[in-house]
Amino acid sequence: MPETEPSADLARVSRVIDEVVRGARIPWRRGREQLRAELWSHFEESGREAGGLGGALARLGDPAALAQGFRHVYRHDYRLLYLGKLAASLIASALVAVGVQLAVNLRVGGGAALWRLAPAFPKATAVSVAVALGAVGAWEALRRPFSPRRGLLAAALYLLASLAVQVAFGRGVAAFTAGLVIVGLGYATSRLQIRPARLAAAYLAFSIFVYGAHRAAAAGAMPLLPALATSAALLAVWAASLAILARVDRAFRGLVGQS
Repeated sequence: MPETEPSADLARVSRVIDEVVRGARIPWRRGREQLRAELWSHFEESGREAGGLGGALARLGDPAALAQGFRHVYRHDYRLLYLGKLAASLIASALVAVGVQLAVNLRVGGGAALWRLAPAFPKATAVSVAVALGAVGAWEALRRPFSPRRGLLAAALYLLASLAVQVAFGRGVAAFTAGLVIVGLGYATSRLQIRPARLAAAYLAFSIFVYGAHRAAAAGAMPLLPALATSAALLAVWAASLAILARVDRAFRGLVGQS
């Protein structure tokens, strides 16, 4: 831009261009740089016609509406990258859930069966995977700006996953119902400001639910120590899922120029 332009107008143009490029959500750095260069060229030409950058800014209109127009142009690329982000979150969280339950339920034996899994492994793994998937669904459904359509989609996908596990293994509905309760308790306690307090409150809530759920079941109450161990595993799955989601979100925002 010409150095004779007032520095205040240059700064305003720079801020507007940043706002438009960020709002366009172009998922490729090269595309964002091309848009930035095109906008600067537009302001140069418009400024010559309008008598300066101030006049060009006045003729621009709403930057948010302009960004929305570019967002529409690049919507397919953005959605494709968003689906990749969602798939990465789901796969990573589910793998961690399985890994946690493998670590908790692996037993060392003697003879031919040197390694074996505890009988509770299938059920515990189903619940842990349900917690991981529920965490991803809740994260996406509740992120700002809130979208009812996105929330309904997350709920529908969670229900479909529950039914699929039920058909395949005969334990999906119960496991995903328990997972939904755990996710709800986790998000309720996550409103606490201090991280150690959040984890302690979540662990307490999980323990009460696990112990109470087994006590209400026909099999009777679960002993306290196994209930506490089960709750610790669920807390590990919950905390790991949130950490994965935060990292994947940070990477995604960087890719679309919103970091």
